[in-house]
Amino acid sequence: EVVEWVNVLSTFCKKLYKHGSVPILKNGIFFEKELWGTSRKKTAILFGGGVESLAALSKMRNEGKDYCLVSLGGNSWPGSDPKVNEIKFLMDQKISNDLGAALIKIRTNFREILDDKQWYPFLKERVHISNAALFLPFNIAAVLPVADYFEIESVASGNEKENNCTTELFSFSDVSTSMLQRIFPRLRYESFFNNLWKIKIVEKLFLEGPDLVKYQYSCNKNVGQRWCLNCEKCFRNYIFFKLYNIDLCSVGFDEKSLMKNLKHLIWITRRDIIFDLYKHREYTEMRKAASQSQAKEISVLFNSLFRFFFVRKLFSYFIKFWGLR
Repeated sequence: EVVEWVNVLSTFCKKLYKHGSVPILKNGIFFEKELWGTSRKKTAILFGGGVESLAALSKMRNEGKDYCLVSLGGNSWPGSDPKVNEIKFLMDQKISNDLGAALIKIRTNFREILDDKQWYPFLKERVHISNAALFLPFNIAAVLPVADYFEIESVASGNEKENNCTTELFSFSDVSTSMLQRIFPRLRYESFFNNLWKIKIVEKLFLEGPDLVKYQYSCNKNVGQRWCLNCEKCFRNYIFFKLYNIDLCSVGFDEKSLMKNLKHLIWITRRDIIFDLYKHREYTEMRKAASQSQAKEISVLFNSLFRFFFVRKLFSYFIKFWGLR
């Protein structure tokens, strides 16, 4: 296993850093098996409140599995800062109470002290240290100290196929999540939905767990409210709700306020579709679903969004030519 982990670390280092490096493993604390209980059976769901985590919750519930929810947050954590996003943690507590599921609350200054700017001189182009390597492993590691107390045998999170369309290394991609499946003795990691595009995960949640949609919390730019109604994420979720006839009031969504920002939302989403491979792929799959939908206003929106589709094509050829992909 030591040799295996050295190879894993070597792979991470090659993908992250500009210059060559050699990982060194040092002996740490050895845990006797007797220290761990034998009755572990729960799965701890890393619960952010978005579509993927709600779909993961729906999956565990429908399969009759024993689970608990992990609510992570801290200073400078976009969308999960207790000082700025109190409603996020109120939503976590509400779903815990309503479902009768244990809620593990973990607060950390992880995002505050891990400043990407300090890492830029050492990392490859377009690699952010938190998202590329540390974000998911840190979340899993945060559960370790309480794993035995809460009888947790595995940690799970919902992911998506689009995660493979981003930078060279991303902590939620297939490559990374496969490396993390055995991150610690007696604690497994499970990654759900890596083979599904987000629109399919949305469909899965809305059809298989419709009672969970009212708890959705997906905006990470809001301040003192559930949705900022002025970012690409809010716009994207508005499209999801319309496609599947979700009552906007049930998810705390103010359609009139969003419509006031429509020009801005279309502009920033067009920009993302052109320059961000992740967003381009995501909206392409959404467009396919919209073409089969009866919601005419959504079809009109997509025609507007993809009016400059050819620009995206030109940009893809450009980055391929210059070897930036």
